[in-house]
Amino acid sequence: MKQAALLLALLAAPVLAADDPLTRPITTSYTDRWMQPRAPIQIYGKTWMAGSVHLNTAVIDTGAGLVVIDAGLPQFEPQLKAQIRSLGHKPSDVRYILVTEAHFDHAGGVAALARDTGATVIASPYTVAALRKGQTGVEDPQNGDLKPFPSPKRLRAVPDGGQIKLGDTVITARFTPGHTAGSTSWTWQSCAPKTGCRAMVFMASLSATAADTYRFSAPEHAPVVASFRQSFAKAKAFPCDYLITGHPEHSLTDDKVAAAMRTPGSVSWEDKGACAATVTRFEDRLNTTLAREAAK
Repeated sequence: MKQAALLLALLAAPVLAADDPLTRPITTSYTDRWMQPRAPIQIYGKTWMAGSVHLNTAVIDTGAGLVVIDAGLPQFEPQLKAQIRSLGHKPSDVRYILVTEAHFDHAGGVAALARDTGATVIASPYTVAALRKGQTGVEDPQNGDLKPFPSPKRLRAVPDGGQIKLGDTVITARFTPGHTAGSTSWTWQSCAPKTGCRAMVFMASLSATAADTYRFSAPEHAPVVASFRQSFAKAKAFPCDYLITGHPEHSLTDDKVAAAMRTPGSVSWEDKGACAATVTRFEDRLNTTLAREAAK
């Protein structure tokens, strides 16, 4: 009953203001899928998976405020604030918003959430520059297929291996470029009173997705392929008890999300092999793409 009440509250999230440029809808063929509401899901300890059925956001309670990783589409921001309230917090409790990549489906709602919470947005230097522009550059493999998004204020760049400390939590930036030049995964420890601490990973996409005219096998794109290879090796080595990916299908957790929605608390999210298995699927996709391009 509690889960149903939370879902009803999310469905009744405030209607977007028609004249608010920071929540103006970005629409694609995936919009309905990425907007499908659900209640937040506890992953482990004080780490929650918020967002929609098909697009994840992390909410971490540090004891001294919240850290949010990614924020979905601009028009999802009222739902995300409703999810934060459903966890017993105020939106103003959000201190930091961390960003995996400067694509509209992950960073589109960051500007509105930062404005409405007063939070500082933290990302890699490349991603900070892209957030200021509201889009990645021509070097992005998906350039031409991406929509611009609102630019947040209060931006801070973090180096590879840089740490964000708040309350009882330390979150580390792990640069994993390839999907974008600034893609960043985030790792931290989440603790529970009876079972101790576990290694948590919010992995940036390592998918070799590109615009129709882009060829990973082109000589000028060799540095992008090299970035992917380095990121694959790096991400396979992450301490990883629990994995969250921006798109649940990347970690094959669609069924788990559905089961957790039906019966809260019924799903165990612990999977020490999830990071390596997810990276292997990304690696196979890149290899398949390169082989297909070479055969043409």
